[in-house]
Amino acid sequence: MLEKYIKLSYSQSSKILAKNRKILADYNLFKSYIQNLKSKNITIENLAIEKAQILRDNITMLHYHAQYYPEFFKHIPDPPLILYSLGNLKLLNKLKVAIVGSRTPNLNNIYLATELAKFLANHDIVVVSGFAKGIDTEVHKSAINNTIAILGTGLNKIYPKENIQLFDKLKTAGLVISEYPLNTLPLKYNFPKRNRLIAALADIVIIIEAKERSGSLITARFALDYNKDIFAVPGHPLDYKARGSNLLIRDGAHMLLDFSDILEILYRKYPQLSVPDIPTENMVTNEMVSQSNQVDNDILNLLSDIALEPEEILMRLNINCVDLNRILSKLELQDLIYKNPDGKICRKYNN
Repeated sequence: MLEKYIKLSYSQSSKILAKNRKILADYNLFKSYIQNLKSKNITIENLAIEKAQILRDNITMLHYHAQYYPEFFKHIPDPPLILYSLGNLKLLNKLKVAIVGSRTPNLNNIYLATELAKFLANHDIVVVSGFAKGIDTEVHKSAINNTIAILGTGLNKIYPKENIQLFDKLKTAGLVISEYPLNTLPLKYNFPKRNRLIAALADIVIIIEAKERSGSLITARFALDYNKDIFAVPGHPLDYKARGSNLLIRDGAHMLLDFSDILEILYRKYPQLSVPDIPTENMVTNEMVSQSNQVDNDILNLLSDIALEPEEILMRLNINCVDLNRILSKLELQDLIYKNPDGKICRKYNN
């Protein structure tokens, strides 16, 4: 069947089949369609080459009815019929949040994106992005064991080239997927099409620093079509690189002010799941508030005279890594701390 799946990926027939949901809905009809498929878009020689590459690199091909094929994809107008994948397929079964943004973000938004990705990964939420330069790259690096990259190229044509080492890590620690045949080049029109999969796969989509006309806004439009919740990071009104994000907020997107807001929406969408660190109002006691404030103060006191690595803070205070990341994220958003270029945490004194 491997040859049939490869032919299907070259056939460009997803739109045809999308109009005939009867074939897509019935596995026997779908299998019969594949058996009789004659793709004119691939030669016998190229078919043999691609098959050899798939077997050599242990690439998994997911067809429409495969176990790990994402359920969300089945509800969009033109679902991919075949997905090429490398990595941990079990990530597809977890809660997922997409983070996309500028290819040339400012330093504040780079820091925000990395801390947000770490925060989500520490709460066992998968970070989805598009493997592009800038924000996409930073969030993949920060959530390396809990991230899915959706490519706009084939798995053998890594783009951008400077992300080859990141790709090598993701294909073992995380997950990389593409709907394109292995040797598909970085063609301009493939990336907007790829963005529909980012929006469809994620439970929530977050936009960080987007121009009015950008790939991130295309992802946001797909997310709106798919009835997904959208968060956007506000920017200065005169910053053209933030105009797209600001327009999203004006038109009804959530303004990202606190990382816990993301968890709260996930909890509302999936009340049967146990999402940590979201106590309801009735569960929040004075003792809990007092303990939280005490830890905040302990960290700020530690940072009064010296900048510290996060690991050093862990050694001095009796808290776990997940709680520390959550508290540091909160203090940073409150403009009480920042991370210096050496990666150390510093206390911020506002005059």
